[in-house]
Amino acid sequence: MSNVIRIKNSIINYLIIHIFLSLIALPILVAWGLPSSWLSPLGNLIFSPLLSIFLLVSSLAFFSELIGLPHAPFDWLLEKLTIFWHWLLKLAPHNALYGFSSPPCWLLVCIALAAFILLMQPFMRPPTRRLIGLTLMLSISMTILRASDPSSFHATMPCNCGTITIIRANNQTIVIDPGFIGSRISAPSWIAYTFVPELTAKTGSLTIDHLILLKPGILTFDAIDTLIAHAQVNHIYLPFMKGELAGSLKRSFGKLYAHLKQQNIAITQLADKKIESRLHPHAQMQVESQGSKTYQTITYPHLLVTLEVDGQKISVAGR
Repeated sequence: MSNVIRIKNSIINYLIIHIFLSLIALPILVAWGLPSSWLSPLGNLIFSPLLSIFLLVSSLAFFSELIGLPHAPFDWLLEKLTIFWHWLLKLAPHNALYGFSSPPCWLLVCIALAAFILLMQPFMRPPTRRLIGLTLMLSISMTILRASDPSSFHATMPCNCGTITIIRANNQTIVIDPGFIGSRISAPSWIAYTFVPELTAKTGSLTIDHLILLKPGILTFDAIDTLIAHAQVNHIYLPFMKGELAGSLKRSFGKLYAHLKQQNIAITQLADKKIESRLHPHAQMQVESQGSKTYQTITYPHLLVTLEVDGQKISVAGR
């Protein structure tokens, strides 16, 4: 009976520590625009002992090699552990991550301080009360942060020598790149470490419903390939490319296209004629061609995109 009580207390204490750390980490993640995962508790429960076993077996294999003992069984076990590790990672759904928009700093500070104040109260000493209290506080904090997410706004984000347009309407996100993303060789890293966190901090979402690219290019394709690995993109719009893709351009577009098909992401090519389409009930898109441009072995239309969102018109021209 004592063993059962000991196991029960250990589980409760583990949950208390994890929820408390989640409360402390939540304001930091939100301030930096970093996503959280609802699989974190399960992941810690599974991977903590698995990592301990992996390190133990690795150490045994290493010291066996140093002193000249056979270590083939340890090598075999390490290989099986690695295969099992990758198999578990593939089970995780792609939509396990979630984010919050960045609220005022005082609100984030209050969330962290409230966790410490709650634990310091005398009536919170019993582990069960701590578990219930911290769980309620985490739920309330996440509800408040979610309620602060903007339902609609129009903003621009600096990118190299220009700006990217971000529109949030009807809980959908529209991003328009005139061609600045692919203007530097650091485009993929900029997407992963600057664009995605800032987009999360602005919108509170890791989903881009409509991504409109007005200039094709090798670095643009590489950057978007990085983007779809870090965020969910539902629909991509590209200028219609005439001519034969060759060399690095062909490889970059082929790699991106394969990943788009693998993730069932819709792709629409914008031709050199006037197009009108409705992105959602509150957003109307009009695309007009202003001539043509050349990039390596292809030509593409120089496009002007005009969005009418909740009665407001926003125009963006390609570079």
